[in-house]
Amino acid sequence: MAVLRSDDDGAVLRVLFGVAAADELDADEGIASVRSAYARLTARVLEPGDIARGRDGARDHGGAWLVAARQLAAELDAEGKQQLLAGAFEIAFADGFVLDEEDRVLATLAAALGMNEHEYRAVVDAQLAAAR
Repeated sequence: MAVLRSDDDGAVLRVLFGVAAADELDADEGIASVRSAYARLTARVLEPGDIARGRDGARDHGGAWLVAARQLAAELDAEGKQQLLAGAFEIAFADGFVLDEEDRVLATLAAALGMNEHEYRAVVDAQLAAAR
């Protein structure tokens, strides 16, 4: 998988933290999933302080992740959008399951990226199959 983008503006980071905040992930597996997804998508390493600030910022500025997702929709091709959604899914699934609220957040992300329901479900189904 190729690097999604350099993320100098932090848009990918805001999206991932937005998903983590919606999932209320404070456990080690949640933090690890943000680090892992971000590294895979951007080839950058997050420091512990970046994680804490990003998570707190996502909670304080709830809609920033959605604005960032819409920005990314204009920049990414179909494969890039799928990669970003897969990274977000990894975060939502860090605890071993995806609750209805998490599914709504992921569906909102997919819609903000310009993906239709079929494309969204294809990514989620592929991620679920890979997790098994």
